[in-house]
Amino acid sequence: MLRGLLYTSIQVFESNPTGRILNRASKDQHVIDELVPVLFLRGVIALLMATGSLFIVGFINPFIFLLLIILVPVIWLIIRFHQKPSRQLKRLESITCSPIYALFSTSLNGLTTIHAFKAENSFIQLISNRIDANTSACINVQAASQSFALLLSVVCLLNFLVTSVQIVLFHNEIDTSTTALSLMCAISIALSFQWGVRRLSEADILMTSGERIDEYSHLPPEEDEGGYKRLVKTSPEWPVHGTIEFRNYSLRHRSNLEYAIRNINLRIESGQKIGIIGRTGAGKSSLVKGIFRFIDRSNVDGQILIDDVDISRITLNHLRSHLTVVPQQSILFSGTLRYNLDPYNSYSDEQCWKVLEEVQLKPFVMRHPEGLLMSVAESGNNLSIGQCQLITIARAILKKGEILLIDEATAHVDQNTDDLIQTIIKEKFQDRTVMTIAHRLNTVAKCDRILVLDNGMIVNYDTPGNILHLYDQ
Repeated sequence: MLRGLLYTSIQVFESNPTGRILNRASKDQHVIDELVPVLFLRGVIALLMATGSLFIVGFINPFIFLLLIILVPVIWLIIRFHQKPSRQLKRLESITCSPIYALFSTSLNGLTTIHAFKAENSFIQLISNRIDANTSACINVQAASQSFALLLSVVCLLNFLVTSVQIVLFHNEIDTSTTALSLMCAISIALSFQWGVRRLSEADILMTSGERIDEYSHLPPEEDEGGYKRLVKTSPEWPVHGTIEFRNYSLRHRSNLEYAIRNINLRIESGQKIGIIGRTGAGKSSLVKGIFRFIDRSNVDGQILIDDVDISRITLNHLRSHLTVVPQQSILFSGTLRYNLDPYNSYSDEQCWKVLEEVQLKPFVMRHPEGLLMSVAESGNNLSIGQCQLITIARAILKKGEILLIDEATAHVDQNTDDLIQTIIKEKFQDRTVMTIAHRLNTVAKCDRILVLDNGMIVNYDTPGNILHLYDQ
């Protein structure tokens, strides 16, 4: 399942809530790893005990096998009648559990905002409603299970009833010890058989978790081949110049949606600094997704060329490993600061300290006793937003890629940090190709050219002076 999630396309995460993924990776995985094997083993052991007792009773009273000819089809029909609705009820329980995980996750991430707006009662009511929905599904599952147990008990006790009747009718022909053994084995058959069938039935019902995990294990992977195009081999140093060209490029996120990018024709020369602006939904971030090939090939028309090489004819690993991005929300992992700067341990401590000095984080890190080995919480929760973005910039400086894509990296930082980031980018990436997506005009005011997008189309592409003059009018 983990491999399927890691190698699938980004559209899977956009169309599936986080709670659903967490539910399958935690609860469903726990069910398959721990509950199903135990239930199956207990069921098999109980049925073996029932089988042994049955042969003992059959040796004493062979007529019991005639009764089995009637009881086995009845029990089979009861199991068939029970299993199908129980599986559906179990699926419903799992489905109603996912929103609980999702709400817990979003609540923890937005705890500060919830407190700020005094929305605690609203979220408590929301989680209560979701727990109630899940509890209702759980009650239905238990009701079906107990009904099944009752029917099994009635059928299994028929064996005990027949044995008891035969003992009463033929008491003169059966000695006391044989009578006691027959009754004990008949009770054992009723209890063990019922217990075994119920355990195996529960294991079968819980295999709905296996179905849900298997679905994620077979998620379609991202297309890494050239399709009808033949893959081309590039040098390890590619891209050397960092030119980017869009040729009649159009993109939509899914086949049932409208195009987010429409017929873009644009060439960005080596070392150029391009600012991209536009209202929300204009298609700014979609350009970045297109360059990284996050969108399925069937939803893309036209070409993107980097150093005159069609990126659709390069393997994903080679393409993405040679691009650098600074996203809107910093991507930091739980671990050390050094790990977040250099995940593959490709650079020395001196190089890491140097980039920290370049982004003005060295004094902050030196004040920490552990230095580069200081702990970073998940998503950088023990750091400020500005510090997280500066660490991301430092990571980009270390990589030294020819192309840097900045996706609204300063949207959530103050003006001073915004100015600092712009200064660092100007100094450290002066000979690199940089595409900066921003909401603020002053963020891209020092770029060579500004691209204005609206509804996925190019509205204007000019120097910052002309663009600012146009908007001032």
